Amino acid sequence: MQIIRQPLSHIHQYCSSGYKHSHAALCSTLSGLNNIRENAEAFQKVCQIAICTIQSINWATGKNYLPKFLKILDIVNVHDFYEIVELPDRLYFQLSYETVDHDKLLNSLEATLCLNWKLEDKNDFNKERDESIKQFARHSLNDFLEHISDEDITYRYPEQLKKDLKKWLIHDLNFHELKDCNPAKVNFTKLEIPLKKLPILDFLSKCCFTVTTIGWVPSFLQSWGVIDLSFVTNAMGRYKALKWLSGQSLDKWLTAGLCLAYVFKFIESSRILRQNSSSPNDKSMARWDAVTSATEFIFNFTIIKNVTQTFIVFSMLIAKSIGLFSIMWKPSPQFFEDRER
Repeated sequence: MQIIRQPLSHIHQYCSSGYKHSHAALCSTLSGLNNIRENAEAFQKVCQIAICTIQSINWATGKNYLPKFLKILDIVNVHDFYEIVELPDRLYFQLSYETVDHDKLLNSLEATLCLNWKLEDKNDFNKERDESIKQFARHSLNDFLEHISDEDITYRYPEQLKKDLKKWLIHDLNFHELKDCNPAKVNFTKLEIPLKKLPILDFLSKCCFTVTTIGWVPSFLQSWGVIDLSFVTNAMGRYKALKWLSGQSLDKWLTAGLCLAYVFKFIESSRILRQNSSSPNDKSMARWDAVTSATEFIFNFTIIKNVTQTFIVFSMLIAKSIGLFSIMWKPSPQFFEDRER
């Protein structure tokens, strides 16, 4: 009887483990599909994958299936044009969950709350702080950062961030029983909002993406027949110093700019992966960034080199599919995960 029971127990454990993994994978996929529904970039990639798939079928069969549908799907590339609308927000509202130094902000928040509620020596920020205040500050700040991350909220001035954080923290106080912690005494005048130092490669990558975002505007205007860039470049080429502009293609220059941006992004992601101080979540995010950057570079490089249309379509299909998977399965940022408490 024992001989039969033992294999059955192993089979049960195996099936149970398989069910749990399948359930987790299904939940992750459904969550990813929900992200696609709300993400314009993800929707664009879905349409681009559909374009590649139809074009591949047409190439393999030698026929021209769904030409009108392909024209409709091609309109999705206009999303790149409308990114110019988001550019002022990215340039002028630079305080976000990505730019704020989370650990230093938490340290400043703990010290400020302890001073507000007289739980720490005013002149000694390094003194041992009340454990309940530390836990409350950590929990509230983590939830606040997750909130501005999910809602993509950015700020122009530190005072705006302080105001929202104060409201969030006072609201949280209603659900935490903290002794001698009066919400009316919360004062963030001395609260510091420290920023992270932006790595040089990350900065260069962002610069390249910004320049190409601006450059796509005249490119799209030309494709719609609003302006004629060839006339402009030829007119400028009459001057000796600008003679090299004659016959140049703006689209190729912009594609080269994208290649350079993805090279910088790939190198920065590789640096994060090599760092021992990087958290597991940071390494997972960097791994996705490295893979998507590599595939996007290959796709854009094939356009510059003007290789066969078949290879361009194939590389586009790979790049956009991996980009879509990244949107679905790339982990969300986690705050304070490796901080010693």
